[in-house]
Amino acid sequence: MIAARTYRRTAGTRILAAAGLAILTGSTIAAGSRTGVTLSFFVLAALSLIAAMNAATAFGDRVTLDDQGIAIANAWLARVGRRPRRVAWEDILSLREHRGLRPGGADIAPRAIFLEVRSGRRLVIDSLQDFDAVVRTVRDRLSTPPACRPR
Repeated sequence: MIAARTYRRTAGTRILAAAGLAILTGSTIAAGSRTGVTLSFFVLAALSLIAAMNAATAFGDRVTLDDQGIAIANAWLARVGRRPRRVAWEDILSLREHRGLRPGGADIAPRAIFLEVRSGRRLVIDSLQDFDAVVRTVRDRLSTPPACRPR
């Protein structure tokens, strides 16, 4: 049995999302005040909206690991009715670990994990605080044969 634990995006991911949003929003305002409503203004406005969505996911994402499986929720999107996505441990067919390239070879620690789910979809988990603990927990749960896993 594992205690339920919730993980958030890393501080670096949240800082980059906020910085991107601030830069693009400032550029949109500057372009609008300098040249008026032109094509460049609309392009920057569209990029600002994309950056806002990125910031909402970076600041709102929560990944919870518990005895039943994995739940991925977003605190901001929950306010507009989006429910958490749950995947039971029994429904996970395989685990692939992605290791980034570094000078001199591949990383030792995985940067992301890809979980293949029985429904055919893939679940990607990356950029979380204490990512090593997440990887260890998922490995431990999936190394136990499904018939022996606690329900």
